[in-house]
Formats: sequence, C-alpha cells, structure tokens
Amino acid sequence: MGGWRGGIAWVALAGVLLLPAASEGQLPRLFAEGRFGAAVPTGDLSEDSPQGGATTGPSFGAGFAFAVRGGLYVNLGFSQHRFGCSDGCSGLGDLAATGFDLALRYGFVAGPVLPYVRAGALPYTVEGSTEGDTGGDPLSDHVWGWELGGGVGVPLSEHVHLSPGLRYVSMDPRFDEAANPDSDDGLELAVRAWILDLGLVWAF
Repeated sequence: MGGWRGGIAWVALAGVLLLPAASEGQLPRLFAEGRFGAAVPTGDLSEDSPQGGATTGPSFGAGFAFAVRGGLYVNLGFSQHRFGCSDGCSGLGDLAATGFDLALRYGFVAGPVLPYVRAGALPYTVEGSTEGDTGGDPLSDHVWGWELGGGVGVPLSEHVHLSPGLRYVSMDPRFDEAANPDSDDGLELAVRAWILDLGLVWAF
C-alpha cells in the first residue's frame, strides 16, 4: 500500500473496527455471495504510458462473510478484474488481476435496506504479456493491494438479497525486464480502478 492512498485505507480500516455494534435486526450472521460487474480504470495503468489507453473490462468474484460483533463482519472472497489494454498499458495487451479479498465490513439497518462499508487487503496476481493481444511471453507479479468501498443490501426475501456495490482498488505490480528491455528495473504498473458490480447474496 503506497503513499497517502494506502494511509487512507488503513485509517478507514481502523474506523470500521471502532464503529459501535449495530442493532442486529435484519442483519444475517453469515452470508455467501457472487458478484459480477465492471472494472473501470482511472488511467492507463502504466506509469510509463499515461495516455489513457486502458479500457473497462469485466469483474467477477465470490465469497462469504461472518459476523464477529454486531454489524462487523470478516469478509473472505476471491475475485478477478480484467482491463482492456490493446491501445495502452505500454503495449502489454489485456491485463488480469486475480486474487483473494480479505476485508472487514460494517453493515447496519436503514429502513428496508442494509447499507455497508468495507476496507481490506488484496493479495493478487497481475498478469499480462510482452506482445499485447498477439501473444508473446507471459508476465506476472504477485502483489499486495488494498480496497475501500461500500454498497447496500436489498432484501428480496428472508434469505435472498441483491447487493449493488462500488469500491476503489489499488495495487502496484512490477513486471520484469522482459516487459521493458530498455530498463533493468522492468515495468511498474499503477493499477487504480473502480469496481462497480452487483451481488446476489444468500443469507443464513
């Protein structure tokens, strides 16, 4: 987690821990969910090629969460976010960021809906290739990122909820010199994106 954005994520995480216990009401003790939506990059993803060529790609994931104190949940999941990079990202072609979502989530009851906020860490693998969409040598890096976001649960029945959400993800993978033969340091990416998705939740 680099720079001031990483600091904001840690402050948000501490804030979630310090929130008072929610009235349990309609809050489930345990739930599982599947999510699908879009990964919207905030720039080109490559610090060496900031021309804005990265495009929106699909995002999907699944996970579960269990309550530990009132409205405070531990959220464990697995996700993949893809970005179209045919015209940018230093010519790396499409990128895929895949890994685990390790988050704390705080939910509360607001009338008929269940808003929540979440913050967490992302141990991910980011993959691309040296010759864009035409093939070439595969590139990958294992990296820790972070996320911050929220959403709202809309109960459809006692056990089934719809859950639209929005979160910001950030990670800084570095590919080896094969991605950038002109530099011994390889190529560092700045993956910053908004994940806009819809979840289908089964509450226990």
